[in-house]
Amino acid sequence: MPEETVAVISASGFLGTKVSRLFKEKGFKVVDTFFPKPEGIEEFELDITDLDAIRTFFEKVSPAIVINCSAVTAVDWCEEHREECFKVNVSGVENLAEACKENNAKLVHFSSAFVFSGRTEKPYTEEDELKPVNTYSKSKAEAEKVVSKLENFIIIRTTDLYGFNKPGEKNFVTWVLQNLKEGKRFGVVNDQFSQPALIDDVAKAAFELVDLYEKGIFHIFGTDYLSKYDFAVKIALAFGFDPKLIKPISTAESPLKATRPMKLPMNLEKATRLGIKTVGIDAGLALLKKQMQA
Repeated sequence: MPEETVAVISASGFLGTKVSRLFKEKGFKVVDTFFPKPEGIEEFELDITDLDAIRTFFEKVSPAIVINCSAVTAVDWCEEHREECFKVNVSGVENLAEACKENNAKLVHFSSAFVFSGRTEKPYTEEDELKPVNTYSKSKAEAEKVVSKLENFIIIRTTDLYGFNKPGEKNFVTWVLQNLKEGKRFGVVNDQFSQPALIDDVAKAAFELVDLYEKGIFHIFGTDYLSKYDFAVKIALAFGFDPKLIKPISTAESPLKATRPMKLPMNLEKATRLGIKTVGIDAGLALLKKQMQA
């Protein structure tokens, strides 16, 4: 399979960087796309909201596999900018799906646990009904419907991604660490529960699913189910900070604007049966810390 060309959409993003690097390590010919294109990058600038640009890209590159790491993920921003959110998260995905259909290419698309309502204690399976509760999650649910109509697709649901590519990245872990380094006392919600996923695991799962010629929807999450507050405490302990700086608060007390799914336990059996494994928070943070120190 490595002789096939893989296009990684939004290869400079948090997840896209890791996906691109891994597929290159596995011997694939990888073509990275960016929007906007960073200075000094020679590869492709591609706006997925422009179908003509996507068709031109396919003519030049002829990818057999397209891995879409592009998305607007700022949940509160999406709530106030519905049109812009749907333009990328839905219309952009429609364009990629159309081009993949026209060129008989496989589309690998990343979705979110936020497609569910988060109002249950029972772990969600890949077949459970979608019940999005905010604008961002509605856009992800609509995108899933688009991708699912293709003959050859993989949808990877994941959420609360954490990990490390390079200094200066912004994510939950770096936000917590920055506050701890400054000695601030800060609040983290203790009533939102999920299974944070290490980006290394998500990228590896994408490779393994492609390598196994799998199709369909798959849940790729970490093995630990915990609150954001408990996650923050684990970050503090892993990096030698005092967790007492972290104040548990409720979602009602937080500045969050959009409705959140509060409980997102995820069933991982489908991926596990294929031999796809993920790690818990302690192991994930240990790897992250090692990568940061390197």
